[in-house]
Amino acid sequence: MNAKSNAKADWFWVNRTTQTGISNMPNLHHHREYEMYVLDSGKRNYIIDGQFFEVRPRDVVLIPPYALHKTGGDEFCRTLVNFSPEFLQEYLTERAIKPLLRCFDTPLRTLSPEQYAKIRAQLDLLLEEYNNLHEDLAFLYLTNILALLCHEQKSPTIQSPSPNELTGQILSYIQEHYATITGLDQIAKEFLITKPHLCRLFKQNTGFSVIHYLNHIKLQYACRLLESGGQSITDIALSCGFNSTVYFCRTFKSMLGLTP
Repeated sequence: MNAKSNAKADWFWVNRTTQTGISNMPNLHHHREYEMYVLDSGKRNYIIDGQFFEVRPRDVVLIPPYALHKTGGDEFCRTLVNFSPEFLQEYLTERAIKPLLRCFDTPLRTLSPEQYAKIRAQLDLLLEEYNNLHEDLAFLYLTNILALLCHEQKSPTIQSPSPNELTGQILSYIQEHYATITGLDQIAKEFLITKPHLCRLFKQNTGFSVIHYLNHIKLQYACRLLESGGQSITDIALSCGFNSTVYFCRTFKSMLGLTP
């Protein structure tokens, strides 16, 4: 990826990567930008807001702001596009932006060969103009891609089943009840399994511990509340399921690298 030469570098960036061997992201993460992930070859597993997706060639992963996600798998080739709301607002009105972002309502899209060829051609042009620092032209190709995805919204969307149904159910349960979960015993009891089995199953299929994931979910929502303002640190900590402000601040710093 070429470095952008202006102050808007964090508003928009594009990267094409070919990776050999096993490549797994170590941690879940979220950000305030929209993310488009187009897989050209290989196979990847994605976790997005508590759901498992198996991503194959010609699939497009569409991640809205603040969605907690992580990817892993074997060798692959992909193109990644990230852009912030401010980047679109530089060029378009809110009325124009809204329909372009409708495609992000669906996290995984499987394109037909014809659809993929159209979008792949636009991505090639987008990457060329981005690398040449022609931001205005790159923006035009980005909107073309979003428009194509919205236009094809009625085509069938394939969501692959979870590689482990029970793990998927546990992820969804944590996503829904994160603020009231008191510990591992509560989750194990909900699914009629032992705590050691819960921990072993979850670690095996996600790559991280239950508590690690639970805290990431809590911090995801805490970040949204912090950015919107209007609440104290203590109120945010309690509303996101932390039993003390001290533990909230310590966990926040440990996992995100800065204080609330």
